[in-house]
Amino acid sequence: MNIAELLEYWKDTKTMVELHFIEAGRKRKAHGRIFSFDFQEQYILFYNDDTKNIENISLTQIEDAIAAEPPKSEPVAPVEPVIKEEAASVQQTKGTKKNLTVKEEIVEIVDSMSTGDLYALLPLFKHLARNQQKRLPGE
Repeated sequence: MNIAELLEYWKDTKTMVELHFIEAGRKRKAHGRIFSFDFQEQYILFYNDDTKNIENISLTQIEDAIAAEPPKSEPVAPVEPVIKEEAASVQQTKGTKKNLTVKEEIVEIVDSMSTGDLYALLPLFKHLARNQQKRLPGE
C-alpha cells in the first residue's frame, strides 16, 4: 500500500492519526483525522482533535503519520514468499549487473517505484540534502 492509498484509507475509515510535522521551523505533533486529501496538490486537510481546528498541511511538512489503530480490514501478506521471490530476483540480477555504485543502485530502485511512493520519499530526500549542506558548507 503506497502513501496515497494509506492516506485515502485513513480518510475513508476516519482513523485517528498521530501526525508529526514541521510548521514554521518547529516540530509539532497533532492527533486527529484526515478530512480531505489532494495528492496532486500535495496537501491534506487535517482535523486536529487537540485544538479543534482544521489545518492545511503540505505532504512535504509531514515527518511521520501513525494510525491510532492498525487497519482491521487489511489482510496481512505472508512475508516468507515475498522474501524468497526478492532473493531469487537479486540472485538473477547479480549475474547480469556487477559492481554497481551506490548511486546506480539507488537510481535503479527509484526507477521501479510508483509516483506515490516517490512523493512520499520527497521529504526524506529534502532532509538528507539539508543535512548534507550543513556538513559540507563549501558546496
